Amino acid sequence: MRISPGSLALSPGETGTIEVGGGRYPYESAISSDESVATASLNGQTVTVRAVAEGTAEIDIHDSDEYSGTVDVTVTTAGQAQNPDDVNSDDDDANPGDSDEVIVTDNVRVLEASAMEHLTYTSENKDELIFGSQAEQVSDLKPDDIIVSGEGEGLLRRVIYLENSEDQIVVRTSEASLTNVFEKCNVSFSGTLNPDDIESSDSRSERNRPRRISEEFLQSISIEQDGGVSLTGSLSFRTELDIQIVIEDFHMEYFKAAVSMTETAALKLRADYEMSIGIEKELADFRLRPIVLWAGGIPIVITPVIRIVGGIQGHVNMEVETSVTQKATLTAGAEYRNQQWNDISDSSNEFDFSPPAPTANADAKGYVGAALDFLFYGSAGPYVNAYPYLRAQIALLSSPCWALYGGIDAGAGVRVKLLDKEMADYGKSDMISLEELLKKAGTDEGTSITSPENGSEFDSGDLISFSSRNDDICGFEYLTWTSSIDGLIGQGSSVSRSDLSVGTHLISLSGEHYLNPELKRGDQIQITVKEDVKYCYDLQEVCRSYGDELMLSSCLCWTFPDSDEKISQFVSACEAMNGEPVVALGVQCSTDAEYPPED
Repeated sequence: MRISPGSLALSPGETGTIEVGGGRYPYESAISSDESVATASLNGQTVTVRAVAEGTAEIDIHDSDEYSGTVDVTVTTAGQAQNPDDVNSDDDDANPGDSDEVIVTDNVRVLEASAMEHLTYTSENKDELIFGSQAEQVSDLKPDDIIVSGEGEGLLRRVIYLENSEDQIVVRTSEASLTNVFEKCNVSFSGTLNPDDIESSDSRSERNRPRRISEEFLQSISIEQDGGVSLTGSLSFRTELDIQIVIEDFHMEYFKAAVSMTETAALKLRADYEMSIGIEKELADFRLRPIVLWAGGIPIVITPVIRIVGGIQGHVNMEVETSVTQKATLTAGAEYRNQQWNDISDSSNEFDFSPPAPTANADAKGYVGAALDFLFYGSAGPYVNAYPYLRAQIALLSSPCWALYGGIDAGAGVRVKLLDKEMADYGKSDMISLEELLKKAGTDEGTSITSPENGSEFDSGDLISFSSRNDDICGFEYLTWTSSIDGLIGQGSSVSRSDLSVGTHLISLSGEHYLNPELKRGDQIQITVKEDVKYCYDLQEVCRSYGDELMLSSCLCWTFPDSDEKISQFVSACEAMNGEPVVALGVQCSTDAEYPPED
C-alpha cells in the first residue's frame, strides 16, 4: 500500500490530506491514535486530517485485505516547525528541498472526477479533449488555465481555447509542465513496485504472463528462431522506485529518479545448425496501477510500465549448448542538481553456469531483462532498462578454444517535457556495462596423466597400467602413449603393458586435435623398470635329509620373476617330505643362471 505523504506537520485548526494507492481497494478505515491531537476521515482514496491541539498522533489506514500503513502527524503552533538556520542557505551541497512548503500557480485547475467522467474523446497527443455538456467545471475554464487531473493515468495540459455547444465542450490544449503548476514544491516517493498492482498485461501467451513471488515479478522465457536456435529459462526481479521533485521559483531545482533492482536470470542457449542469429522479442508488456503523489492538493500521477525483452545475437557453425544463472543487484537512474545531470549507478552479480561442450565455432549472446518506463500523466518520463546476458565464444583452433561470459547491460534516462521545458532530455544506454569471464578452456589444458605417479618404480615383467584425464573440451580426440625407450606403447585414454624394457622411461601422453593434427597438447611422467632379482638355492642344505631321493643333488641357481612365491613352494615341499620345519637360504647370484631342466 502506498501512502503520500508519510508524515504531516500541522497547526491547530489546520487540515491536511493523505492520498492512498496500491493495496486492495476499497480502503476500509483511517483511525487516529489520539483524536485529542488530530482526527482522520476517509473518503475514497483521500484521508483528511484535522489538527486539534499540540502533540503527536498516528493515523492508521487499512485496506480491504487488512493491510495497513501509518502516517505520523505532528501538531505545533505556527512558526515552531521551521528551523531558521535552514532558510536562505547558500550551501549547494545541502539536501535539496529542505522546506515542504508548496506554492501553486493561480491559474491551475484540478478537474474533479465528476468532470472527467464526461470526457468522451482524447486525441493521440492530447491537444483536443471533448467533454459532454454536463461537465460544468470544464465549461468554466479559460485560455491559459493549467488543467490537472489525477484520474486514470492523469492529465496535465494548458488550455488554448474552448468551443461550447449544446451537447459537448471541445477544449484545445498545448503541453504544460510541472514548473507551470508549481512556483515552489518538494515531493518524493520511495517504494516497491508490486505485482498485485498490475492493471493490464499484454503477455505474448498465457504461459508467459508475469506471476508473483512475494514482491517479485516472475517471467518465463522462450525465444526461438527458425533453423534451430533457442533461448529458454526464466527471469525474476524485484524493483524499488525512488523519485524526488524540488521546484523553486518555477524552475526545477532538483530531480532524482532511480530504480533499484534485483534480477535473477536463468538462461539456456542452444543452437543446432550453422546460422547467423539476430532476433529480439518482447515477451510481455504490462502497466501497473498509477502512483499518485499529492502536493498542495495537486495530483502528480506516475504510471509504471514494464516490458520484458529478450534476444539472441551472433553466429554458430554447428551444435552448441550452454547455460548461466545470474543474480544481479543494481541501481540505475539520473539526478539533476545545480543545472546539470549526474548518473546514478551501482551493480554487483554472482553466477552459476554449465560450460559449453563445443563441436564447432560460435560467438553467440543471449539476453533477457526488464525495461521500465515511468510515465508522468501518461507521457514520457524517467526510464531504466537492465539486461542480464550470457555469451559463449568458441574458436576451436585458438587458445582459449572456448570462453563463457556472464554480464549485465543497463541504461537509464529522463524525458523531461512534463517536468520543466527548460531542461534537456538526458540518457545513457551504457550506464552499467559489466561482464565477467566465468570459465575458459585452452589448447594446453584438459589432458593429463593420472596414474602411475611420476617417479614410480616397477620390476621387469610387472603389469603397468597407464590412465589419463582428458576433458575433450577443444576437439582433442586422438590420444597416444609413447616411451622414450620403447616408442609407441598404446592409444586411447588408458593402456596396460608388462613388457617395458629395463631402464628409466619418459612416458608421454599426446592429444591430437581432430581438425588440425599439428595442434597438440599432453603430459609427461618418468618411471623406472628394474632388473629381475636372481637367487641361488642349495637344495641339499635346504632339504639335507633327502639325499639322492630328490634327484637334485647339486646347487642350482634359478631365476624367478616372482622369487618369493617360488621359495615358499620349495619350503613347503621340503617340509612335507621331511616332516619338520626347514630353512630356505637364498643369496643373489653373481652370474646369470637358467631354470633347471624339466627332468
